[in-house]
Amino acid sequence: MTHSFHTALPVVICLFLSACGGGDAGNKTTLPPSDGTVSSTASFPISSALTAYQQAAHNYTLHATDTAGASYTMSFTQTPQASVAFEGQLASATRIDAVITKAGAFWDQSSVTQYFQSSPYLEIGQVGMGTGTYYVDDISVPRYLPTTAKVNDSGALNNITVYAGPGKSLIVGHQTVLWRVMPDTLSTARLCITILSTPVSGPSFSEADCFRMDTSGNVLGITIDLPVSDTETLLFR
Repeated sequence: MTHSFHTALPVVICLFLSACGGGDAGNKTTLPPSDGTVSSTASFPISSALTAYQQAAHNYTLHATDTAGASYTMSFTQTPQASVAFEGQLASATRIDAVITKAGAFWDQSSVTQYFQSSPYLEIGQVGMGTGTYYVDDISVPRYLPTTAKVNDSGALNNITVYAGPGKSLIVGHQTVLWRVMPDTLSTARLCITILSTPVSGPSFSEADCFRMDTSGNVLGITIDLPVSDTETLLFR
């Protein structure tokens, strides 16, 4: 299988689906259910937490099991890059690389460079490494994350146009990005970003990326719900 990779805000949006056009995971179009059983009443600094996360290096190993019982492992690495101009704006940048194995054997890999404004956090766009797929956020009227939010707060972020390449001569899809703060524990919550993708050709699908954080804005871990076929979504934890 050959897929491309768009990362949700800080992590993964439209992961491993060719030009955001393959598979629909059952046309899932809702925010992910909560893994947590306790709702904190605290406020969480979600915007600054996302900025700090994006500006740091990360290495994660996540695991998932499909409905047939096969095991998957995702090795996820994020590496900050030098600031550059993207779509006429000076942007901070970070590169995200992921490799997935199935039952211990190579299954897929993908990479993306993401461009963003750091304060307040605002994604500007992304470029798929190797594929050249070019993601441009509509920031003509920027939609920012709030400075702080509580469990069950939610909203929308900027829509994204997906092009086949940086020349922007061919549109291959559109994405709607939603956020919600989900329950976790009395002192932590999960900021979940859901990306609803509508390819020009093919069914729609969605991916959810969640960031577990404490009340100081420290990101303690990530989870990724990754659609891999019309009927299967892998829950990487």
